[in-house]
Amino acid sequence: MLRVVAAFCLIAVTLANRCESPKHSATSYSTTDGFFHYQTAFIAEFTLTCANNVKNMPFYAVVGDTVRAVAISEETSKHQVSWTQEHEKSGATTYEIKIFDEDGIAAWRRDPSVKPLFTIEHYHSGLSRKPFFSSETIALLVTVVALYYAIRQKTELTA
Repeated sequence: MLRVVAAFCLIAVTLANRCESPKHSATSYSTTDGFFHYQTAFIAEFTLTCANNVKNMPFYAVVGDTVRAVAISEETSKHQVSWTQEHEKSGATTYEIKIFDEDGIAAWRRDPSVKPLFTIEHYHSGLSRKPFFSSETIALLVTVVALYYAIRQKTELTA
């Protein structure tokens, strides 16, 4: 009898830590300035509601082949995953951020074809390596220098 009760308790605890029928909404951001930053930063933030109202459950994100822990904000109840990458590896592409719960990530580690709870797609437009000075500033400086020499030449001719 004790074994049966223990088995039911174990099953109840296991089922309580699963996110049933997840519904999410997500936003994502990545840096595109290659001039002032040494690496490209990626951030994905999402809200998640489960049908069984699970709270404070750890989630994991898989980007490429790398597993990352998902942080949760206590104030907003939003989940966030972030990472950085070298500029050379951060071309214009769409990143798939696969979100797993504890059971899902354990299964993914055994078999990477396991389906995630949901996937966030983030399009990174690549880097822009803008020059330090804008073309308008250069044009203004050239105009000022040309005007200075024109006035100087005029004063030399009239003197």
